[in-house]
Amino acid sequence: MRRRPLLLNALRTFEAVARHGSLTGAAGELHVTPSAVSHQLRALEAGLRISLLEKGKRKVSLTRAGEQLYADSAAAFDILSGSITKIEKPISHGKLCVGCVPAFLSYWLMPKLEAIRAHLPDVEVRFVSTSSSGPDVGKGDVNILYGNGDWPDMWVHLLAGLNLFPVISPHLAGRLPLRSIRDLDRHVLLHADDGAEWQRWLQSSGVRGRPYARQYLPDAQLSLEAAIYGQGVALGDDLTARHALDTGRLVAPFAASVPANRSLYLACPSGTQETPIVAAFISWLLTELQANPDDERQQVSRSS
Repeated sequence: MRRRPLLLNALRTFEAVARHGSLTGAAGELHVTPSAVSHQLRALEAGLRISLLEKGKRKVSLTRAGEQLYADSAAAFDILSGSITKIEKPISHGKLCVGCVPAFLSYWLMPKLEAIRAHLPDVEVRFVSTSSSGPDVGKGDVNILYGNGDWPDMWVHLLAGLNLFPVISPHLAGRLPLRSIRDLDRHVLLHADDGAEWQRWLQSSGVRGRPYARQYLPDAQLSLEAAIYGQGVALGDDLTARHALDTGRLVAPFAASVPANRSLYLACPSGTQETPIVAAFISWLLTELQANPDDERQQVSRSS
């Protein structure tokens, strides 16, 4: 069925006049002059060949046809307005499950929960801890993983390469100062891998073949927590250790750092990265990462 051409500007003007009950009120809303409003109304009545407004009264009064057109046009504009709102803000409601490696979840995401709620106010965001390998990979709608980016059937995006450096609690540093690398002899080295990352950092600082007391922990989160509790020296990175450094729970005694063997990635089932809620979270995450200034690491005092 062929649709009849609509005088949309004139209809919009008529709906505003009928809603305000005056030409002046409609003109103010539409940012035009009252004479322009009158011109649109005359054009609409001429096009429809019917009177829509009662003449000769100070307040606008609608004819029976005008009342019918106002009811239908108001409903139509409400539908259009609602549709545009959905397009502009498609993430108004829903649920999102974010899977994340424990250290990044605890030390980077958790301090930003308020910011996440502000960005996704009507989305129920649920966080789950996930590993980067094995059957637990990719438990969320979107996942933040630590690895080499090789996850089959997943859309993968590099988030950040990490730099590793020693971190220690201020209390332990005060009791057993770290004024030089040689002072590590008196400390326990905390690690969540086979010790390769510590070995790389030591070698970059000129240390080879030196025996140290070591403590293995299941993941980087527990390694950082053990360091916060004064149980030894961990390798932190410029993302997950940032909050603990900024709040003084950890300090970084040495300026030297080495690139981590692996990186942080975003990963989600292929094709789901463009769904509105997932895309909104990814956009927030990327913006937040880019907004963070370079890490200003607190140094242990080198004075005696």
